[in-house]
Amino acid sequence: MADLGPGRRAWMSDIVGERILGPAPDRPKHHRDHLGHVRPATEPLAGPGDYALDQATLRSFLIERAGTRLVGHVTLATPRRFDVPDGRPDATVTLRLAEIHEARLDSADAGGAALDGATIRVGTRGLLTGSGGTISVDDPCWHLSPAGRAADAITPVERPSRVPEPERRARLSAGAVDAALVLKFAMMLVRSVRYAKQVGRVPLGEISAALAGAGHAVLSAATRPWGRRDRALRRLAEGWLEASPYLIHELRRLMPDNAWLNAMPDRGRPAPPGRPDRGQLTLATFRDGGALVTLAAAGTWELSTTELPGAARMTLDAAAFAAPQVVTGEPFALGDVVTVSVA
Repeated sequence: MADLGPGRRAWMSDIVGERILGPAPDRPKHHRDHLGHVRPATEPLAGPGDYALDQATLRSFLIERAGTRLVGHVTLATPRRFDVPDGRPDATVTLRLAEIHEARLDSADAGGAALDGATIRVGTRGLLTGSGGTISVDDPCWHLSPAGRAADAITPVERPSRVPEPERRARLSAGAVDAALVLKFAMMLVRSVRYAKQVGRVPLGEISAALAGAGHAVLSAATRPWGRRDRALRRLAEGWLEASPYLIHELRRLMPDNAWLNAMPDRGRPAPPGRPDRGQLTLATFRDGGALVTLAAAGTWELSTTELPGAARMTLDAAAFAAPQVVTGEPFALGDVVTVSVA
């Protein structure tokens, strides 16, 4: 797990310590794609000399609450300062802040972008200030840039490794398969809230309560003799589903031909919470053709997500994340600090 990138390694190190992980692998700064072309790495925030930020146009942005901090990024369609074959679209440049102190954005403000330390200016009025800034470039032509040519000279060509033979394992009993299926699918549902439109729609509290103590319960069941073990695991799976109507409904919807699941009662998928009259912003994102906002209801902090697929413009001020505001407007407004309009 620690080999899946620096962020994952730091997380695992906090759990098990560097002594268990051993030395970090020596990785080249850049990598090559499937065509062998060298690709750029994420760098500390600085003006990319090979790209004309002052001529860029705002493509999308996202600001969200992460604990007590605000984090987010802006994505820009950015012309190159080097020659590429005709017909290639502009490169995509993403400017990201690990902590945002101030934010004002208008998706219709198309006046280019500029960097000053950890301050990002977008258009004539847009502003993001904070710390922990990085810049990343998504450009299939980057290897033709001066920086790309320099990286190409020092980045090794990776040879495909031999695929190991699959490990042979004992066949699982039916009860073990059912328990594993429910646990795996529950974890996938919980993980799905990293996608903005799922926030507030997956009942995390319900699923977490249903699976409370699952680890110890599985280990306890696994110590029993074979026949009793299978029945104990099947009972665990049934208990998890009985405690979570959302989980059983989603599993039956995706696996309609499973006889065991069809024998379980389906109480229907609970309705997601409606948009509150007063709410505090926890996430806002805009891209061409649509916007999405997540609100925490004043008083209860119950999350709800509103998708606005016809949005043509969004204006946003970070004050919306600081305190509840009145929710009004067609299609959406949050006090006077967030507005969304359609074409």
